[in-house]
Amino acid sequence: MPSPSSSDRPRPLNADHFGPAILLLAALIIVLIVGPQAAYRIEYASRHAQTEQARHELAADGQVLASLSHSFTQVARSIEQSVVHITVFRRAAGTRDRGDGPAPRPRPDGSGSGWVFAHDDGEGRTRHYILTNYHVVSGAERIVVRFKNRQERQATLYGSDPKTDVAVLEVDQRLIPAAIATQPAQQGDIVFAFGSPFHFDFSMSQGVVSATGRHPGVLPEGSYEKFIQTDAAINPGNSGGPLTNVRGEVVGMNTAIATRDGSFSGIGFAISVDRVIHVADQIIRHGRVARGFLAVTIRDVDADEAADFGFDERGVLVLEVVEDGAAERAGVRPDDIITHVNDVRIHDAEDLRNLIADFLPGTRVTLGLARDGQTERIEARLDELPDDPRQALRGLRRPMPQETESGHELLRRLGMTHVGQVSPREALRRGLARHDGLLLYEVRPDSPATDAGLEPGMLIVAVGEQPVRTLSGLIEQLESASGRSVRITVHSGGRDQNLLLRLVPR
Repeated sequence: MPSPSSSDRPRPLNADHFGPAILLLAALIIVLIVGPQAAYRIEYASRHAQTEQARHELAADGQVLASLSHSFTQVARSIEQSVVHITVFRRAAGTRDRGDGPAPRPRPDGSGSGWVFAHDDGEGRTRHYILTNYHVVSGAERIVVRFKNRQERQATLYGSDPKTDVAVLEVDQRLIPAAIATQPAQQGDIVFAFGSPFHFDFSMSQGVVSATGRHPGVLPEGSYEKFIQTDAAINPGNSGGPLTNVRGEVVGMNTAIATRDGSFSGIGFAISVDRVIHVADQIIRHGRVARGFLAVTIRDVDADEAADFGFDERGVLVLEVVEDGAAERAGVRPDDIITHVNDVRIHDAEDLRNLIADFLPGTRVTLGLARDGQTERIEARLDELPDDPRQALRGLRRPMPQETESGHELLRRLGMTHVGQVSPREALRRGLARHDGLLLYEVRPDSPATDAGLEPGMLIVAVGEQPVRTLSGLIEQLESASGRSVRITVHSGGRDQNLLLRLVPR
């Protein structure tokens, strides 16, 4: 049997057989050990390069942002010497002077802000005052103002106007007045609010004008609101501080916020500077504020309602005019719709009320009217708003129906001295949502009608279960009612309600 050749003999394994595998394994081990560090170095280098690139581009192209930031700083510098922090001292509630010892000293009881205003007396003399909100200093026994340089001075209340929430303070100190904007703020303008929110003195916040001409009802009833709405942060302590534009000029005075928790919620209000200056000027010159008065009662009218009057836009409906008042002398009549004052568009009753109040008594204004489907322009010379406008409105001319020919004695005994039918237009003019009844024009005091709660302006729509459409029908239902009282259904304030009317014997 032949022996195997040398080429067929088994050979021992050596390194040559494992060379590629060993190299692969070694490479794998190196990657596992070194790889994470290398990956980190690569990722770090990438981030570093991005950071350097951003810095380089900002250095080369970031002049716009740098300029904007510098401008904001300059706004602060231009106004900061004119802003003051106000501390108000009041006596604790319930304390009073005692005859056997010194009276309790007033203690700090509130703070706010203010700004310096330069007033020209018209004869070449200028005096400086501090303007703030009336609600900041109301009831104060002592007022202390602090300036940017930390100096403090005692201030005196020169005068105030609660109806616009404006107060004028006087300080024995040389002051640096703020610049006043010559153009009104417009929606979208960048603005800055200055003051001392939560006692953080001389703070600055930035935002935009969200809207103008707002009257949100934040002041007491009977006040005059003409607010700039802004999202610049306004908080307690900002009240009375200036709201400025990008040139550091005052466009408004921070006054109020709309909030659910007492802190800023993105909606702040500032009195427009034109109104602040108008009010302050009258306080300084005359010690009081005189306002124009058109001597009418009015209400809003929307496009749908206006169509019933032959008008296809919104306006302000004239309800009644005061006898020999400014409106009647000019020829304004009930059912007129006022659309313009001196070419300024009127959108609602508050627009008209605020605009007329900003004119001085005796001013002649041109009213744009819609009347019976036609437009007219008439000139009115304004009266002066009385201290109690309700007293003046007692002279209103009100349409009265003719007395009833039969059954009126029953109505008189019940206290319903004037009752009549009402047209759809008259119902609309009076703010009634329906006209299918009888309008109660006048009620005698101390009568069964007043005892039942019946008031002028109510619409009688039913007696018992029977609808009322005519005067004879009302009388018939009242005469046929059995018992000592009868249920009367009336419409008022947009809803129906039932009242119990006590009947009186013949």
